[in-house]
Amino acid sequence: METTTPASGWRPLGETPIRLGLGPANYAGQAAAFAEAICRHRADVSAEVTTRRTGARFAFPTDIHIEPERLGDLDLQIEQLQRVIGRYTHLVADAFLPVFGLLNGHHIGADLPALRQAGVKVALLAHGSEVRHPVRHRERTAHSPFHTLADDVRDKMTARAERNRRVAETSGLPVFVTTPDLLLDLPSATWAPVVVNVSAWHSDEPVLRRRAGLRRRRPVVLHAPSKRWTKGTEQILPVLTSLHDEGVIDLRLAEKMPWTELRDLVRSADVVLDQFALGSYGTFAVEAMAAGRPVLAYLHDEVVTLMDEPPPIVNATPQTLRDELTALVADPRRAARIGAESVEYAREYHDGRRTARVFEEFLDA
Repeated sequence: METTTPASGWRPLGETPIRLGLGPANYAGQAAAFAEAICRHRADVSAEVTTRRTGARFAFPTDIHIEPERLGDLDLQIEQLQRVIGRYTHLVADAFLPVFGLLNGHHIGADLPALRQAGVKVALLAHGSEVRHPVRHRERTAHSPFHTLADDVRDKMTARAERNRRVAETSGLPVFVTTPDLLLDLPSATWAPVVVNVSAWHSDEPVLRRRAGLRRRRPVVLHAPSKRWTKGTEQILPVLTSLHDEGVIDLRLAEKMPWTELRDLVRSADVVLDQFALGSYGTFAVEAMAAGRPVLAYLHDEVVTLMDEPPPIVNATPQTLRDELTALVADPRRAARIGAESVEYAREYHDGRRTARVFEEFLDA
């Protein structure tokens, strides 16, 4: 376990009435972003973020790093017990992962008795595949990535989603989801929108034209899948490659790229493509909207109805992507308007204010 100084602005755990722990998944840096948003919104909260390593390096701000191979080590488990019990008044347990290593089991449900006994108030936070039901998703979504999933992998993911749903339904705890589509899997949950630093993604680069007013020879279209499988990349690449070869677009495919480099690519792109399989939108789409880039993605009809105000995303499927993208890049005024609306939407729904308010009832309990 390694302790570091967080790179951004939540109030370090200290002498505040509410001492909030978040983790240990911190997917897409959202536990850190939530900590910053909540601390900015409330002076009575200090926070500590724990992150389980998922790659060769730690990409997002955190206070505590945990090596997955040490989850079964008794010394790490004791450290986590001492870190949580008696220090935290509240805990946002994300991705249904255990907080005491593997001391009690492989999911947060196994840790709940100890947390209750210690008087720690717990909320559950879901991000995606830990609660997304593969069979149900496949039934309602023609473009679902679960259509091509191997049976053994599907069965494993289904069992995990069903177990975590049982934990959510039987625990009596407040449950939050970071993307609206997950409300279809956890109907009693509350949407806590993903949080991005909108100002950090600001771009002065005009959409579909250069600063001097001259349009680029070919519009730059960016697709940056974190995982090709969940983004539907293989379904859309033939269309994108064809448009690139025809000279309609300049396709940029970015994978396994440092965050700062990816941010520069987003800021200079004309159009950003998010996902075309899951039926919702996530952190990368919001970051692109914050940069004023028009975003194309697949939004399922049921997901759209769950939102008071759907995002200004150009809705497309793998089958309609060619027509939608071609029409957009041929209409600079429309693209610029969508880009401007996207910044406003990101600021209204995803700058952290709404998310912090969503947690108020839990924090005040």
